Amino acid sequence: MGEKKKGQIEKQLNDEYISYLLRLFDNEDSRMNKLESKITQLIAQSGLIISIVTFILPLFYDSLKCIFLELKVVLALTFLVTILLLCTSIFYASKIFNIQKFKYADCSEETVRCGHKKVSEFKKEYIDDLIFSIDRNRGLNNTKGTILLKSNKLFAFGIYFLVALTIELLIVSFII
Repeated sequence: MGEKKKGQIEKQLNDEYISYLLRLFDNEDSRMNKLESKITQLIAQSGLIISIVTFILPLFYDSLKCIFLELKVVLALTFLVTILLLCTSIFYASKIFNIQKFKYADCSEETVRCGHKKVSEFKKEYIDDLIFSIDRNRGLNNTKGTILLKSNKLFAFGIYFLVALTIELLIVSFII
């Protein structure tokens, strides 16, 4: 195989690598946006539920005055655990917005400034930049995904306790 033919194959292969890696890079970028969107929704939902609970609970205040101390303690503990779980969910989810911890990689202008003598050298450097960026960004997205899962679990337990609080309030309101 001639040197010219070999060079054309290498050029075509580098172009295919770049195309493939750009797709992977775009996938990680899209994944990052989806994770951040889901976490933002989780924070908003937790805040909304906390607001509703803290607004509605005082409406039961008069009917709660005449119940036994033990029931008041159970209701208070359920309420506190609910709020604590939802607030912890918000706190945990908000960790993903720490810019210092989540520094995403992208291709560098230094690759262009290197003064490559051949296009093939530049493409190889570009491929290395893309591979580094994809690996780094995938790791950061996995960390954000783990945070989302933990935050979502806390949110779900907060909802379970909210359901328990609702059932307790219904039972108390029927007893009184």
